[in-house]
Amino acid sequence: MKLQQLRFLVAVADAGLNISVAARQLYTSQPGVSKQLRLLEDELGFALFERRGRSLVRLTPDGRKVLDHAVSIMREVQEIKGLAKDPRKNPSKLAVVATPLQARHALPWVIEDFSRRQPGISLEIRQSSGAEAISRVTSGEAQFAIAEGKPQLTDGLLCLPWYRWRYRLLLPENGVNRADLKDPEALARYPLIVCAADEEALIAVRRAFQERGLKPNITCTSDDPDVVLAQVRMGRGIGIVPEMVQTADDGHGVGEAQTSFFPQATTWVLMRRDLALLSHLRDFLTLLAPHLATAVIEQTQRPLAADKSVSKSVPAWAEEGRQ
Repeated sequence: MKLQQLRFLVAVADAGLNISVAARQLYTSQPGVSKQLRLLEDELGFALFERRGRSLVRLTPDGRKVLDHAVSIMREVQEIKGLAKDPRKNPSKLAVVATPLQARHALPWVIEDFSRRQPGISLEIRQSSGAEAISRVTSGEAQFAIAEGKPQLTDGLLCLPWYRWRYRLLLPENGVNRADLKDPEALARYPLIVCAADEEALIAVRRAFQERGLKPNITCTSDDPDVVLAQVRMGRGIGIVPEMVQTADDGHGVGEAQTSFFPQATTWVLMRRDLALLSHLRDFLTLLAPHLATAVIEQTQRPLAADKSVSKSVPAWAEEGRQ
């Protein structure tokens, strides 16, 4: 029996018994995973799965028992690996990949507090979005990814809600009638510059107009709020940015307006399910929001084949946004 075989078993269960998905997460081939599982069954002398053709239907009762042991073993392996990185023994590293919006406008205060509380930890913040952010977390290059949208492909990852927020408007110094800001039809006629981290975010902004039978005049989009702010300063249109973007007292004549026209959005924290939650990682999550560390512990204790979506009991703090 090889440790790799147990790791493959856990990965297949975590992928909902989909060997193709598990193989992608393991960066190996589907036949290779299938072969190792067969070899493990041959050595044990019983089937781990009920099969229909080449598809895995469910774990057998014996397979469930083996999986429970395999999960425990893989967690112990992670703990052993984590000993070398324990900040109480050696300087360690926290790597976070975040969208430009989160890196520049939501994380600075958390980073400041974390650096003060964990002076021995090497902190690395990288800006990235979408598939690249997921890839960095999946490969172990980063422990956490922080993004405005929940990715569609999250096999093997926990996706936890950090906080909820709305968009607001940035106004050029001249050329905007503030009365128009309360009229969606009038607003749609202005040149609009949208801060959107990905296509899904842009679709959500467009949908707010389309549901009212309107076609917005979106002239520019960017995942970087500073780009949107620069365009507004030049008088090229009204900016639509998340409410956490800081622009007050910038000395460039950019006005602001709150609006409930757009639906709420959520910022998500992504991490691998098998990440060993060492003390400095738990501290970082707690600084983001106390509910996150608790949610990680609760969800990693669930059976791996269970629903891996975010907890149904989303905390009020995450639902209502930061206070």
